[in-house]
Amino acid sequence: MDDNMKAIIDEDLQNSKHLLEKHGNDLKKMSALFDSLILKYKNIVNNISDNLDVIFTFDSDKQKADIYKNNINKIVSRLETFKYCSYNNELLAKHYINEGVLGHIEQLSFDETKNIINKMEQLSKYEKDDIIKNINDIESIISSVDTKKNKWYSLRPYLLWASGKEVDVAILILSLIIKIN
Repeated sequence: MDDNMKAIIDEDLQNSKHLLEKHGNDLKKMSALFDSLILKYKNIVNNISDNLDVIFTFDSDKQKADIYKNNINKIVSRLETFKYCSYNNELLAKHYINEGVLGHIEQLSFDETKNIINKMEQLSKYEKDDIIKNINDIESIISSVDTKKNKWYSLRPYLLWASGKEVDVAILILSLIIKIN
């Protein structure tokens, strides 16, 4: 990433924090800021728009402003993390693995996990395809209508398989397996 884009991100971070502080309850300003940040960074910063709160038409203006404010805070936090990771999506993915995305790693969805795997440059296409296939299998088992005991029995081979992977991949896989219910 060039220095010009880094400066733009830094400026947007500063401006966003200022607008949040001064106009955090102003629906129009929060809506405009949210739209601007999403449009600008959705193709630059991986996962920047994941798990944002949804605004419903029946929400009051105050509720909408609060939701926009909350979403902007999430985006600002993600931009700061991107900056902390040297404006690098690969380092950002490693950070997400080590620190967890949007909270704790066990909160990652199956799709978010697959997205992270697809962006891991150290993995070959064959490895990525194999890991994604196994993640899909794990998701099918977890979401099946079966007893917890039977699901656990079905997941045991995937535990063994995950233990043979690099630590970053294994941690991601294990975070999915613990979703068993």
